[in-house]
Amino acid sequence: MGAARPSNTPGSAQLTPTQQKLLAVLQEPTSRGLLHREICQKAGISRDSFYSAFKNPTFSAVVEAGGIMPRRNSCGKIDLTQDPAEEWAKDIVDLRRLVDDYPKHRDAGQFKLNFSFITNPALKDLVKRYFRARISFWKPQTHVYNLYRMKPFFVEVGRTYPSLTSFSALTRRMIEPALTASCWTDERGQQRPVSRGMKRRMCLSLDTMFTYMMMHDWPEAPKRPLIYDEDKPPPAKTKPRPIPPAIMEQLLAHVASLPPHARNVVEIMAHVGLRAEDALHVTEDCLDHDAANDPILRWFNHKMNRDGRPLPVSEVVVAAIERQRDLVKGVPDHFGQRYLFRTQRGLYSFTQLCYHLNKLATTIPILDAHGQVYRFRPHALRHTVGTRLLKELGIVGVKTYLDHESLDMSMRYAEITNDDLKALLRRDLLAKPVAGGAALAALAAKVRAGDESDLDWLASRLHKLIHPNGYCLHHPKSPLCPYGQNVCFHTPRGGPCEKLVITEASAPRIITTLEDLRTGYRHAKESGTYDGSTYMRNLENEMRGMEMKLAQFDETLGAAESRDIGVTARGLRDDIAKILHHRQHDLGDVTTVKTGDGAAS
Repeated sequence: MGAARPSNTPGSAQLTPTQQKLLAVLQEPTSRGLLHREICQKAGISRDSFYSAFKNPTFSAVVEAGGIMPRRNSCGKIDLTQDPAEEWAKDIVDLRRLVDDYPKHRDAGQFKLNFSFITNPALKDLVKRYFRARISFWKPQTHVYNLYRMKPFFVEVGRTYPSLTSFSALTRRMIEPALTASCWTDERGQQRPVSRGMKRRMCLSLDTMFTYMMMHDWPEAPKRPLIYDEDKPPPAKTKPRPIPPAIMEQLLAHVASLPPHARNVVEIMAHVGLRAEDALHVTEDCLDHDAANDPILRWFNHKMNRDGRPLPVSEVVVAAIERQRDLVKGVPDHFGQRYLFRTQRGLYSFTQLCYHLNKLATTIPILDAHGQVYRFRPHALRHTVGTRLLKELGIVGVKTYLDHESLDMSMRYAEITNDDLKALLRRDLLAKPVAGGAALAALAAKVRAGDESDLDWLASRLHKLIHPNGYCLHHPKSPLCPYGQNVCFHTPRGGPCEKLVITEASAPRIITTLEDLRTGYRHAKESGTYDGSTYMRNLENEMRGMEMKLAQFDETLGAAESRDIGVTARGLRDDIAKILHHRQHDLGDVTTVKTGDGAAS
């Protein structure tokens, strides 16, 4: 689509070429009702240029005089359509007119399904039918993300096969160029790279759509599976990105310089660790008090779709909530929910929060270790809180406080520096007795003698040796583990591996796993399916190995009881004592371990 020609409207001679192009587009009848983003695309200008133009008094006067002022993106309450078919007939479908439950903190453009890039009308109607079928099952963001992920595929297929009217005619040979391309050209002629992550998401979305059509016997569905597992690269392992302490210190020192809405939500997120969506949707009555009359925060976990656990809050958070309450007095309640961060037009948006944070970083400026202006991402505040809580409460405390669904999610926040690891290792090594075998005992002796060279090496490489059950002392430069994988609790020689070291972070996971194994074992015996098979004997040995390691870890904690081991460690000792007390009566004592041939060790 070419850029618009400059306008000849009176007064336009004083405008810049960019402003003249924008004015020419605004004067076209087909531009009435378009969103700002769509007007920018039609004029061939950036959104920054669009907003800069309207800050110019001369340009604004010319636009107002001509009666061609573009409509603002609506962020308030949107009425549901009375005719869904009419909305789905449009090239750009506004999901807010189809569903009432959507995140109010997102910009209007993030709820638009833009099907205009699918040039073939038959394929466009087919894809629309699929998305319409999922309207009751997906969140609005899921619709938008899935359509965006499939865009490179449909643009390429539409360009190569313009007469294609059904997926039933597709073959693997036809779609392979679109699946293997390293870049794609959008509808504006710009080349865009296809990363491994983008390829994975595109293939997952396409596979889901094709499979749905085939399962429901659509005549237009592919005749056979077209997307294979090898088309989907493995997902990248994301690491937590907490805000560096020096940056966090600068942010909190200048937080009062933020606009009121931004300041209050940042102080809540920085101390409580809520996601931006959850923080921006708290209501005016979110502040409550527990039985001891201490302040707590009530909130809703939108990701899990459930009420979040009430969180204890500091006076800083209480003050921020009270300031925000005063700020929204008299502000219209567009959604009828009494949102704490409501504005005259709707809800304080995520985009505004990002803009205000990074504008503050530029103005102060807030610089990173390399002297560059730091770029804030609001979710990093949650990572920062999670990382801090890990040191104070342990991994179980992080899971409970941040209301994670699984312990695996909490483990992503276990970002420990080498200095923290050294301190943790030194504390455990100097405890008596040392649990972990001869290798760990030798290392402990060197540390007691004042030689920490091996401790420095171990701390710098320990992240390579960490796994869910603790960490392994097997030297990474040595040959592969002689016992193989997944045998930490039951090695071929009998008993658990002496190189496995259980930690406060991994013990709760082992306790939970042991409880699950016991439940499955008990049900198998009660149902009469226990037949003395090798699998069942190995299961018995696995449970014994877990009990032995937990008992050793309990001894380590007991030896350190003369020092302050913390509330979390005491709670672990109680949990370990409980699970060892209730161990299966028919598996023998915890200190007796049977090998595969029935011998004891």
